[in-house]
Amino acid sequence: MLANFLEKSKPINFVTYLGFFFVFFLLEIYTLFFLNSFLWKGVVASIVFFCFFSAIFFFVNFILTKNKLTFDNTFAYFLFTLFIIVFIRAILSYQSLLCVLLYFLFLRKIYSLQKDSKLIQKLFDAGLWLGVLLFFQPKSILFLILIYTAVLVYNRITIQTILIPLTGLFVPLFLGTTYFFYVDKPIALFHVFSKIHFHVAYFKTIENGWFIPFVLLLSSLAFLLKTPKAMAVSNTFRKSWVLININFFIALAIGLISNESDQLPIVFLLFPAAIVVANGLELILKKTIQSVIFAIIIVCVVFGKFYF
Repeated sequence: MLANFLEKSKPINFVTYLGFFFVFFLLEIYTLFFLNSFLWKGVVASIVFFCFFSAIFFFVNFILTKNKLTFDNTFAYFLFTLFIIVFIRAILSYQSLLCVLLYFLFLRKIYSLQKDSKLIQKLFDAGLWLGVLLFFQPKSILFLILIYTAVLVYNRITIQTILIPLTGLFVPLFLGTTYFFYVDKPIALFHVFSKIHFHVAYFKTIENGWFIPFVLLLSSLAFLLKTPKAMAVSNTFRKSWVLININFFIALAIGLISNESDQLPIVFLLFPAAIVVANGLELILKKTIQSVIFAIIIVCVVFGKFYF
């Protein structure tokens, strides 16, 4: 059964998921670069893009397993793979994929704060990665809230833990600002940090926006199922559950202040959504029901990918 296969955290599972993703990736690449003629430039771009995606999937798996954000299964990893398949074309550019990678480098530090080791270094690195991301996605400044939420829920509040993330954030901003003034392009710097809009209809106007209500519905149901059980027990996961949901709502808020040409908030949202939905599915004891739900999600992804 599908649920039994997804419960196994073995290399063959991850190879299978990557292969499943690769099929849809090749379809997008063929349409983008090779529909009319063969281009070596397209070959190089395809390899680079796939390397980016492989790195993203590596960090997704690392964050999930290292910080035990789900039970010992591959539910969240598989769900993220399915979700991102819908939006491959939307992020198929060097800048977009770099932003997604920076996002996961940032999250890797945030979720690792549950452990005491190298606390100051993690907070500095989180601020640093966020500072770099700001030059590509100024709206991601809202993720600063996530840093201090992590500091709060993991009981790490000191003067150092408050100031260090700001120091890390300041370093790339200072270096970037210095560069823009050095090359005499202060207007370009202003343009970078003026791309903020309040666009409530964002999720209706973007390509494949139909999928977002579907993800929000799944996430809401999973949240209602999991939250009472997660909050009833005083353990590390309860704190992580709070952080996951704050991550979800911040990503959603970033979408609301984005214009329809900006697809990255979708990916920011899909990662915490995959974790939330996975945690909800874990509570369903009957494997048959789990398999049916996963099958429905797969059908929605495949059908929606080609017909919406």
